[in-house]
Amino acid sequence: MYATTWRRRLYVAEAGGRRGLRRLRLTARDGHEVRPQAIAAGARHPFVSDRQRVGAVRDGRLLWTAPADAVWAKRPVPLGGDRVLFLAAGKDRTGGLLYCADAETGRRV
Repeated sequence: MYATTWRRRLYVAEAGGRRGLRRLRLTARDGHEVRPQAIAAGARHPFVSDRQRVGAVRDGRLLWTAPADAVWAKRPVPLGGDRVLFLAAGKDRTGGLLYCADAETGRRV
């Protein structure tokens, strides 16, 4: 799969599949939406982030999202095939927190 962002939307193309790009709507099951400004390619998932959230995409759908902060969440960093690192602001918004999450579920590890 090939993925790109344009105008805060995610577009994908399948390798060897249909021709052309298709837009993915990035709303997770919990109702949170990500309007991607940055994308990072993991081994099994592309990861997306905007000014407020970070999330993982698989099979054309947003699996999970996690809150982040514009100052800190520039781009998620994939770790192997099953983990992702991302920065987020603390509750008081004065310091940053480094999170490691499971790529499939978004649970902190």
